[in-house]
Amino acid sequence: MGAAIAGRGVPAPAHLAGAAAVILAITLAATRRLVETRSGAAHTAHASFRRVPGVLLALSAIGFCIFLSEGAIADWTAVYLKQILGAGEGLAPVGYAVFSAAMAVFRLTGDAITLRLGRARVIRYGGSLAAAGLTFALLVPSPYWALAGFAAAGAGFSSIIPLVFAAGGRIPGVGEGAGVATVSGLGYLGFLVGPPAIGFLSELTSLRVGLFLLVALSAAAAIMVSVVTRTKPNPLE
Repeated sequence: MGAAIAGRGVPAPAHLAGAAAVILAITLAATRRLVETRSGAAHTAHASFRRVPGVLLALSAIGFCIFLSEGAIADWTAVYLKQILGAGEGLAPVGYAVFSAAMAVFRLTGDAITLRLGRARVIRYGGSLAAAGLTFALLVPSPYWALAGFAAAGAGFSSIIPLVFAAGGRIPGVGEGAGVATVSGLGYLGFLVGPPAIGFLSELTSLRVGLFLLVALSAAAAIMVSVVTRTKPNPLE
C-alpha cells in the first residue's frame, strides 16, 4: 500500500499522517479485546551477567546478527533500490514489502519445516539462504531481480528468531524467562546498531559495499549454530 501511495505522488507528510491515524484506530480497537493471561504470581529466575552460559551468549549473538540485518533491510532497502539500481518511487518500497511477505509466509510454515529438518538445520540453512539471497540482490543490476534476492533473505530469516528465543528458554540453570529475556534483549540491540552501522560504512565506501555487512552477519549466524549444538544438553535438539 505504501508503494502504491508513493507511486501516485502523495506527499510524505500526508502519507505519514494518514498511516498514523489508521494505526491509532486499529490499536485502540484491538486493545479492547486483549485479555489478561497471567494465572497468578510466577517465580522468575534471574540471569547474572557474571555467569552467563556460553551457549546463551552464542544464541544472543545469532539473534543480534539477524536483528541487525532485519533492521538494516527495513531502513536501507528502498534507498538501495532507488539510488543504486534506479528504481522509481513506486518500486523502491517493494523491496522491503517482498522481504516482509516472504518472512511472514515462511514463518507461518516454520513449524512444519522445523519438524522435517530440525531446529539447528533450519537456523543454519536459513542464515545461508539469507546470505545467498542478499549477495544476489547486491550483485544484480536490475531492481526487479534484486526483489527476488530480498525475498530469499526474508524466507531465510523467517524462523531463526523464534527458534533462538525458544532455545534461550531451554538452557539448564537459567530460568525460562531470564533466558528468553537475555537473548531478546541483546538481540534487539541489533535493531539500534544496524541502520547507523550501514550508514557509516556507506559513507566510507558505498551503500552496496556497506550492505555486504549483512551477508557476513547472515553467514556468521549460520556458522554459530555449531557452537550451540556442541553444548550438552543442546537447546536446539
